[in-house]
Amino acid sequence: MSAREDRGAEAGSIGVLPDWRAFVLAHGHGAPLRALAAVLGREASEVQRVRNSGACVRGAPKRTFSELFTLWHGRAPADGDWPVPERGAAGGYEWQLPELALLAAQVGQTGVRELALLLSERLRALTGDPQACRTPSAVQSRIALLGLQARDVVGGLTVAEAGRELGSRTIVQEAVRHGHLKPRRVGSVLVIPRDEWQAWKTRRSAPPEGYVQLSTLKPIICPGTDKLPEYAGLGYIPSAVRCFPMQGGVPSSSRGTWFISREVAEQLLADRRAGRPLPWYGKPTPSNLRATFRLLQQRLHPAHCPECRKIWGRAGAPKDFDDYVRRYPPLDHGAKRHLTRPWTPGMTLAETARHCDTTAAMVKRAIDNGVLAARIVDGKPYVTRADATRWRARRCPSGEGAKSWISLDTAVRCYLFTRKELKAVVADGRLRSKVGTDGSMRGKVYVLRHQCGEIRARDGFELPDAAARAGVSVGRMRELLAGAHWRQDGERVPLETLKTVIKRLQSTTGLSLTDAAAELGVEVAWVAARVEDGTIRLTLDKWGSQEPRVTPPMLARLRGALGRAEGERLEPEGWYGLGEATADAGVSPATLMKWGDAGEVERRQVNGRWRYRRESLRARAARYWSACRFKRAAPPAWLNAG
Repeated sequence: MSAREDRGAEAGSIGVLPDWRAFVLAHGHGAPLRALAAVLGREASEVQRVRNSGACVRGAPKRTFSELFTLWHGRAPADGDWPVPERGAAGGYEWQLPELALLAAQVGQTGVRELALLLSERLRALTGDPQACRTPSAVQSRIALLGLQARDVVGGLTVAEAGRELGSRTIVQEAVRHGHLKPRRVGSVLVIPRDEWQAWKTRRSAPPEGYVQLSTLKPIICPGTDKLPEYAGLGYIPSAVRCFPMQGGVPSSSRGTWFISREVAEQLLADRRAGRPLPWYGKPTPSNLRATFRLLQQRLHPAHCPECRKIWGRAGAPKDFDDYVRRYPPLDHGAKRHLTRPWTPGMTLAETARHCDTTAAMVKRAIDNGVLAARIVDGKPYVTRADATRWRARRCPSGEGAKSWISLDTAVRCYLFTRKELKAVVADGRLRSKVGTDGSMRGKVYVLRHQCGEIRARDGFELPDAAARAGVSVGRMRELLAGAHWRQDGERVPLETLKTVIKRLQSTTGLSLTDAAAELGVEVAWVAARVEDGTIRLTLDKWGSQEPRVTPPMLARLRGALGRAEGERLEPEGWYGLGEATADAGVSPATLMKWGDAGEVERRQVNGRWRYRRESLRARAARYWSACRFKRAAPPAWLNAG
């Protein structure tokens, strides 16, 4: 019998003989040798000898380990039936079906890095190789080959998906941040369970129909504050309701979003534009006041604190919260900062020296000379940080230099003292003085500049005294102080406020009727007639003599009423001002001044201003334009007409 007949006979008896050799001959062609040996439980060399006999059935499909195991044992292989993963030529281990099944089951529940650690531990346990590992990139690639995505989640939805469903990711993130939604982390992704997501959505509520979002009024009503939700919560805004909207484009915090009716919104806007008080004006905000009241009680300053005595006055510190609510809001910002600041007697001499980059001896000398204020607490001098900063800004004077002393005349002019007042404070010992001994200073009385400023800042001015120094009545002084935003603390007017009033009194706005008439070259009666017929409107000088003034825009209207542009106005007797001359000649002011300095045009000075004769100016302009090389330059109209 030939070899081919022997193979045919052996192949014909495969289905009958339960022999592993027959299984190899029937299914071993093209099958992985290691997988076939593991299924049959034989050595790879034995299986290879059978395959080398040349009797294997050809043309059969190539079987995998799982298929071979099912054919041989009649069941699918369990995880323990699989052979140990084999290391490939590149150094990595093969991926087997149990590992892929574990990977697919964990996708969506475990992150890629966590999956890589889990699979690495499993691989080391199977192979006994402590260096065996699955990298995150390898796991990510295998997930993609399986047709899955690492960001797929199971049993919930991501924050991004929830935001797309709700229409606003900000609302979802706010709920997660405040603990209203409790997601679980899958790798780098937060997953919200679906039942919790549905329960949270049922707690949301939409605003009534026709209501508008309160925060949209903030840029117009109160752009400098975020108090509108608090005012609504206190009931100061009519029809305000708090909702938790679901629609997109309406961000809502964990405390909800306030909505008001359209009618109330329109009324608030109308009141704001008309300058009428809004509903919350003059009403306290207990949330802020209670917080500052607790802070004030925690940091209560001692009774001997001079700043606190000055702030609270004779009544002393507030007795209870109601007294605090009544007296605290009107205080200025600096006083509020002092009251809630931890109390300290000040900086020691050494600390002051470090703060001012000088020596303690210099600080002590400045204190002794009166140019640096200090308070004595328990027998030790202390300097406040504000005083030390101001002393440093003055370049740390010791009080012994000539610049630290000013004459009585200078003190009267700069600090608005009278000589009688200066003599009184010198006699009281509050102001140090000395008599000059050298040169022109001999015999003159000098006082400390710094102490003058401190005394004036501390004492201020009585209202009648301030009015007398400004040269106005008390009633007029009150009007001027109101315009200067005077706080009216104890009816004492600060020096800087009084100086502001005096400067404003010395300033003017626009031109008087007489000056406007002279500027236009017309009679005063003509200007007054333009006021009566409504051509111009006069403006009262707020700070000066309250004389009606003609502002620059009104002066331009008067020029239009004359029928001539600003550059066409002719001064009396044929003389032009600078602006009119440049417009009439069609040249720049610099060219006109050059002509005047060279004597090419006739000019004269009136009240400090140059005036140019028309005939001389036009003659020089005609020569200029006849030789002008600028193609785009436009000569004056009178030259073209001539």
